[in-house]
Order: sequence, then C-alpha cells, then structure tokens
Amino acid sequence: MNRRYDIIAKSIITIAVLIFSAISYHSIEEIHYLKTFLPQTYTVEQAFYASGIELIKIIIIAMPVILVIVLCVISISRHGQIKEDNK
Repeated sequence: MNRRYDIIAKSIITIAVLIFSAISYHSIEEIHYLKTFLPQTYTVEQAFYASGIELIKIIIIAMPVILVIVLCVISISRHGQIKEDNK
C-alpha cells in the first residue's frame, strides 16, 4: 500500500510538471506567433508588455498546478518520515 501511494503521488507530480510546461510553452508560442506575423507593427516594447501579460497568465493558470506539486511533495516527505518512525 505504501509503495502504491508513493507511485501515485510521484505520477501526479510528473503530470503537473508536464501541464506547467505545456502552459509555459503555449505562452512562448503565442508571443512568437505575434512577432512572426506582425513584424512591422509589433515593436520591442509591445513584445515586452506582451511577455509581462503572458507571465501573469502563466502565474494565474499554473498556481493550482504548483499547489498540487507542493502538496504531493509534502505528502511524500511526511509519508517517508512516518515510515522511518515505524522502523
């Protein structure tokens, strides 16, 4: 049972990291799309502001994912401490 719990928690962490990576990659691709298809009208200053907006979107969307990762890591560490105390 303990091993199964560790595997499930580690799987959740892996999936959460993949989701976080996909969100970040999508934001980078969005800025690249704007810069590629609007090169004359899209200035460096606008790219800077767009990257700030994308960073805010990443933080808002990914905050629950980061919370899940943190909770799983805490759970695994506590579970390991309980396991060591029982020895």
